[in-house]
Amino acid sequence: MRGGQTTWRRTPTAAGLSVACAVALGSLSMGCSEETSAATDTAPEDTGGRDTALVGVTWTCPASVDASDPGSPLEGLVQLGRTERVRVGESTDDYLYNASETVKIGVRRAWGASVVFFGQADGAPGMNETNVIDGHDTGREVQIALYDRDRLRQVCAATASCRFSGTPCADSITYLGWNPVQGGNECGVGSPVESATADPGALRAVVHPLHWNPDWGATTCTNDGCADPDLAVLGADVRYTQRLRFVADDVVEMDMFVENLADLDHAATEQELPTLYASYGAYGPNLDQILDSTGAAVAVDIPANDGFFTRSFTSPGGYATLQNAAHDYGVGIYYEGYRTSFQAWQKAGIFNNVRAKWSFGLPAYGSVRSRAYLLLGSQATIAERVGWLDTHLAPFGEIETPAPDEALGDSVTVTGWALDNHGVTGVYVRVDGQVVDGSELTVRRPDICTRWPGFGMCANPIGFSVTVPVSDLPACAHLLDVRAHDADGNARVIARRRVFTGATGTR
Repeated sequence: MRGGQTTWRRTPTAAGLSVACAVALGSLSMGCSEETSAATDTAPEDTGGRDTALVGVTWTCPASVDASDPGSPLEGLVQLGRTERVRVGESTDDYLYNASETVKIGVRRAWGASVVFFGQADGAPGMNETNVIDGHDTGREVQIALYDRDRLRQVCAATASCRFSGTPCADSITYLGWNPVQGGNECGVGSPVESATADPGALRAVVHPLHWNPDWGATTCTNDGCADPDLAVLGADVRYTQRLRFVADDVVEMDMFVENLADLDHAATEQELPTLYASYGAYGPNLDQILDSTGAAVAVDIPANDGFFTRSFTSPGGYATLQNAAHDYGVGIYYEGYRTSFQAWQKAGIFNNVRAKWSFGLPAYGSVRSRAYLLLGSQATIAERVGWLDTHLAPFGEIETPAPDEALGDSVTVTGWALDNHGVTGVYVRVDGQVVDGSELTVRRPDICTRWPGFGMCANPIGFSVTVPVSDLPACAHLLDVRAHDADGNARVIARRRVFTGATGTR
């Protein structure tokens, strides 16, 4: 680019929008679609003259226009494994299998659809000795838990003064303040599920978390809420939507969406989105070896409340694992935003857990979204899988203008945003598959960074605004899309719009 001017060239591809690809990693084979393939449109050619129209292109009305949502960054890798529903005691559990039916993941509807099983697919439900998840009670699974800096502890939570004043209550989880927990509360009551579906390829649930401490809003150190029928089921003004999908034989994507249903701002503090509670030997293997991404053991030895021990640590690879003594079987967690600060908690013979340390708030009527990945196997296997994820997660984002089915004039301004774990190098606007213009990210979007916390890209602009002429397009429906490229060489259509030109009008 010279003088702010650019022209474009296009590398021809097969007819249509689908380009097949396959990526092999050791014994792991992954097929993918055009959405996660390497770029087929080349980078802008530095010619010194900006010409947003493609020279020599004859525009025609497309035979059909598919403006469906491209989905998440690994959409093309989702395995359409079968699902099943089983009864375990008084609970109903939903299971999702990988495509080869060698591994499954399970959630418990009675406990807010929290993850209670991840392991090999053989064995009786609830009794499989390969299950790497604790799943012992409403507080110990793979689940989310939220906090508010101003309402961290009972008594001061009532006046939203916890940031500035302490509480006379004991330093115990019994006296936590505002604290919606996916699994349920300290009374052993599970959080209610609004809806739960188990479809080939995905487990979905909408949950209304209960407050862990039913007395959280009390002005004294009372501890009798579990005996009160109303307080024992005290819910929070929060709705949580969860989706689980296999993106490899031993890797599950967790898509998490939290909505604040109240006009109350919850101040930023460290959150659990999610925490991974691993088995401790009673119902599965004892995964008490907590390892960082280098394979080094983390000594969880700092005394904390309730007889627990804790340790904060750095994991440069963006993930942590909990393994058995031989380090040949366990579970790992990787956060898409590439988190490197972690915290582990342990109590011998009771539980082992780990989570990323990241701070964010929940604005009034606002929302927060994130993705994490659960990985099954040895330390070496998990390191290999994370390495693949880390370099192959493609960008994602939105088109905000034009609106769907908008009638365009002589030009259109395409705006939106894009995020990636390692950085977006540029976005390309296409019409009916032809690149018409491109741009770097130039617009700061703190609103999006509040909705998607934890991405390092948010220190820089993540929004785009590109104006392109469309007067030469024939009068009909067209497909407008934006394709984003990242620093790892991945390219993906992040969003699509059907638009109308000429005298066709809005349909």
